[in-house]
Amino acid sequence: MSHLKRSFVLLIGSLLMAGATWAQVNRGSITGIVTDPSGAVVANVAITVTNPATGVTNNVTTNSSGVYTVPLLGAATYRLDAQATGFKKYEQTNILVQVGETVRLDFALTLGSETQSVQVSAQAPLLQRESSDTGTSVTSQQVEELPLTSFGDQRTPATFIQLAPGTTGHGNSDGGPGANRTMTTSVSGSMVSSTTMLLDGADVTSVGAFEGDLRALQLPPDAVQEFKLESTNGSAEYGRSGGGTASFQVKSGTNQIHGSVYEFLRNDALNALNWFQNASPAGCDANGRQTGVNPVKACRPPYKQNEFGVTAGAPIKRDKAFIFGYYNGFRLTQGVSNGLATIPTEQMKQGDFTNYGTFDKNGVWHQTPLYDPTTHTTCGPLICGNKISPSNFDPVSAKVIPLMPTPSNPDLRAVFNNYTSTVANPFSVNEWGLKGDYIINEKNRLNILYAYGKNSTPRIPLIPAPLGGGDQPSINETRNIRVNYNLVIKPNLINQATASLNQWNSGTQAVSTWAGKSDWVSYLGIKGVAPNYPTQFPQIVINGQSWDGGGGAGFSNQHAPGLNDTLTWIKGKHAVKLGFQWLRGASNDVSTGGSAGYFNFLNQETGLPGDSSTGIAFASFLLGRADEGRAYHFNAPAYSRNGYYAAFAQDDYKLTPKLTLNLGIRWDLFTPVVHRYNHKSWVNPTKTNPDLTPNTLLGVFETATSSNPSGMNTYYRDFSPRVGLAYSLNDKTVIRAGYGIFYAQGNGNRVDGTPTVQGYNGTVGRTSPDAGITPGFIWGTDTLPGFTPDLSPTAFLGGGTPRHSAGTLIMIDPTDGLSPYMQNYTLNVERQLPGQMTLSVGFVGNKGTHLASRLTPWDKMPPQYLPLGSTLICTGGVVCPANPDQSLNPTSLLFSPIGGPVAQATAPIAAMPVDPATGHHAPFQGFEALYGVNATVGQSLRINPQYAGLHRYYEGLGVSNYDALQVKLDKRFSNGLSLLVSYAWSKTLTDGGSIFSTFSTEFATTTPWNRKAQKAYSFEDIPSRLSIAYVYDLPVGRGHKLLNQGGVLNQVVGGWKTSGILTYESGRPQNIEVADTTGALENNGWREPDRVNGVPMASAAYHSGHFDPGKHDSMFNPAAFAIPCQFCFGTLTPTEATVRDFPWPNEDFSLMKDWKIKERYGVNFHADFFNLFNRHVFGDNNGAYATEPTFGQPGFGEVGAQVNNPRVIQFGLKVKW
Repeated sequence: MSHLKRSFVLLIGSLLMAGATWAQVNRGSITGIVTDPSGAVVANVAITVTNPATGVTNNVTTNSSGVYTVPLLGAATYRLDAQATGFKKYEQTNILVQVGETVRLDFALTLGSETQSVQVSAQAPLLQRESSDTGTSVTSQQVEELPLTSFGDQRTPATFIQLAPGTTGHGNSDGGPGANRTMTTSVSGSMVSSTTMLLDGADVTSVGAFEGDLRALQLPPDAVQEFKLESTNGSAEYGRSGGGTASFQVKSGTNQIHGSVYEFLRNDALNALNWFQNASPAGCDANGRQTGVNPVKACRPPYKQNEFGVTAGAPIKRDKAFIFGYYNGFRLTQGVSNGLATIPTEQMKQGDFTNYGTFDKNGVWHQTPLYDPTTHTTCGPLICGNKISPSNFDPVSAKVIPLMPTPSNPDLRAVFNNYTSTVANPFSVNEWGLKGDYIINEKNRLNILYAYGKNSTPRIPLIPAPLGGGDQPSINETRNIRVNYNLVIKPNLINQATASLNQWNSGTQAVSTWAGKSDWVSYLGIKGVAPNYPTQFPQIVINGQSWDGGGGAGFSNQHAPGLNDTLTWIKGKHAVKLGFQWLRGASNDVSTGGSAGYFNFLNQETGLPGDSSTGIAFASFLLGRADEGRAYHFNAPAYSRNGYYAAFAQDDYKLTPKLTLNLGIRWDLFTPVVHRYNHKSWVNPTKTNPDLTPNTLLGVFETATSSNPSGMNTYYRDFSPRVGLAYSLNDKTVIRAGYGIFYAQGNGNRVDGTPTVQGYNGTVGRTSPDAGITPGFIWGTDTLPGFTPDLSPTAFLGGGTPRHSAGTLIMIDPTDGLSPYMQNYTLNVERQLPGQMTLSVGFVGNKGTHLASRLTPWDKMPPQYLPLGSTLICTGGVVCPANPDQSLNPTSLLFSPIGGPVAQATAPIAAMPVDPATGHHAPFQGFEALYGVNATVGQSLRINPQYAGLHRYYEGLGVSNYDALQVKLDKRFSNGLSLLVSYAWSKTLTDGGSIFSTFSTEFATTTPWNRKAQKAYSFEDIPSRLSIAYVYDLPVGRGHKLLNQGGVLNQVVGGWKTSGILTYESGRPQNIEVADTTGALENNGWREPDRVNGVPMASAAYHSGHFDPGKHDSMFNPAAFAIPCQFCFGTLTPTEATVRDFPWPNEDFSLMKDWKIKERYGVNFHADFFNLFNRHVFGDNNGAYATEPTFGQPGFGEVGAQVNNPRVIQFGLKVKW
């Protein structure tokens, strides 16, 4: 760490003479050149910029080049006054400064007396002539009047991110405001969840997996002054981002008392039905309400939503001190899940299974037979005639049965989807904040922000607790603190410092009693488990029925303090900024799920061995015969820590009046994640294990030490050049170009939670060794084995006993500390048009490197051994004859025991050393003893045969390329209309998949030995996207063209306006897959099919324009695909764009009416219509985790969901003063 500190101090010392924090990026500036009537520059002109709302002034003078710059201006409308001897006073009003933008205002002074003045009231020029970046700003009026939010989510200012060209993503929230939108937002080809958010100049951090996590920003739009998305080519001030920067500035108080009180409401009676609810009327009335006891599909669940709040700003002392505060409340009550569940019938709970069976396609019912597990006959001591006597019930099962609810459907043969519930789950949000601004004196200014948000739900389950889990509080609580201090050292030397603190607490909270008990394990009598909380109930899985358990706790406490500083120095034609940033991330995580035990009951324990059509899982449950029983032992919480350091220098150089160069350099240092107490462990793939003979196999289990706390290298050379230019062809046309590198938080530099606390925590258990003939665990009599932490190098060989806590053993490569980075390159032309409009057309490119991925073959088998799979081994260990009878148990050589004669004679096995204990060739001594029946040829040929499964958690080998034509038409509000039109025509290729590659095999490679074949369309590739946002004052009533009258008529027809956000985008590519048949020797559970050349991939229904899921239409032509041979890779690309998901059109519309009550008071009525035309978008892909079409399975290409929301209507009323 000493080297880290020396490097950081050395760089800072070379850049800065003042320090405390960084944060000019949310501030704007006004700059320009002052000339006389002849065009010569004028020095020493006194410039005063005033905010009329607060009376706060900023004073500078022009330098010898006639240049002036007024930095650190908050988003507001300003007045500029200029005075110089021998010239008339120059006054200009209506200068709009937006978040993070520089207004170029050149002007010429007029000869004359200083007592005379020249007044200009026209708006300042719209062109951005000083910067090469590409960004989109949203004004306070648009923030207030555009329709916001989607189904099940409160109004959020983050919606505005979608208005910028090149931005994709439209996920709907669940689990809290912004949850899914986090997983689907991509900016100019970046990975999702990589957009940094700034609140009043400082990062809104998520120290875990994601940046731009909207759950960390609990802020109502009514509190937002302005918003800006810096998409690409930001200056050196911007960093720690792989997908642009979204800046939010909170409102401030002014010299006038101002504020609002409001309420918005929704109700299911106003909303349209989901298409699948409309298509399934059986059991539901015309409004989607349940009428029968057994609806075919879910009826419409209850839905009621209210959002209400107040804002207020006022002066504490005029022109000196101001305060602004807000409160926002949100209440949502909606139905739980889909309202359908499967529970045992009353007969089944008595042990009677005579009515348990299924109907065939002809409607004929067939009973499912039970077999006594002790005799394997239909009548034995435990089971006879499909009945189990209650006297044979396991004592634990007997205590669980009374906890099960009664089916809604009384039909004794209705054994599936027989329980309905109209239970509703309330969701509550409370947000409030205070912001104070204090003008200490002309040179010292201070503002402080405290923002708090908490959403909570009691998590009422569909199945009552304890079986259904839930029924205990779950919260998401955030605190954001900002302290900004501005110091004017000299008029041309200004420092801004920002201290910040972000806190985020989330998860399920512990309770003292749960579902009527304080100690469930003791009550039930389960032995060998040690729950962290006595209230925990075991997780019980009964094939066909699932009981989640609950009563424990799982929560995360994150906090991230930060310091940032920027020193601005205006010298000649140079505007120089020097700064640094420091952030410290911490996450304390507790996860106790499964510590009360996990028990899986299958049909095979009460079925005929080898016949999967027999046996009933609930019968196995009644006898207490679990196929698997295990317990998770949680001893060590994850106290994860990481750090971030940065320094930058930026020079905006006015080379000529027409040409400005933007030159910058930034240095980023991300420290890999560590555990506060070094409770971290991993497999190091670069070292050999000294405990194996021979010890040539790479891969050894290591634990954290003070000298190696992370297992990863720290990289000190992440330098990011930023180069750009802005050239004014004339007063109405600007050409911009730029290039920049942006390093982002990611890979091993993000906080990891609990996965690497393996060995300290672990799972012990038992599983049936013979497919149910012998139960894995009888929970009324057996005791689960104890747990002893094991951190030795041999702890997890062969999978380990006990199992490691991560599910799959975590591997860390020393290079996993490399940070992902993006290279932005742009060329853009902007033209000012009549009517206060600008048109921007440009090329935007983005190249990603070291992106989160799942590409390397970790523990896979080299492909040269795949041909061995075609050799079949039959009973006796001999090669099977052609077309062998199944009675000979033909097995692929790769899945056969390594000790068999054919296996031992196979060349790669014969080349292995001999194990003295067995006399067999094996990759290392003890291989067969370690794996037992799983000591197969395929396992021995893996890269790391000593491990049963590895997961390179922080792998960062992905690359991406994004190329786009981006167009933006921006009309500043005038003549009653503001307009923002954004369009992008783009292509995104990647082999990294997603930032979620770590968590989901959906984004994993299917051909790990061919990296080139993995680069394909990104799952967020949207080739065409158009968004239109407008606010229009209808020209009717007093002061307008139509019905220009006052009185009652004006109160009725005047003051109306409309706004809307219209979005039209192409569909996403498809991830088409087939089931894996290689035993996971080559992939992660799935692979691509073969493409049949020359056959159209899309179905006729897909192209017809009348696709109907109710008719089981398929998107694909099955003849275009084929299943690869068992040990072959498919030829289809990982993401296929020939047949995309359906396009996504959406129109959100608002109709508003303003009433003026005297001069200072007004009332505003809102009627908002989301998805106005009730368009249906079919599919199963929400852009994050998706259900992908699987070729070869029933229903291939059919869709069973509507991924957008049906029309939602919202009414609102706001009183303003």
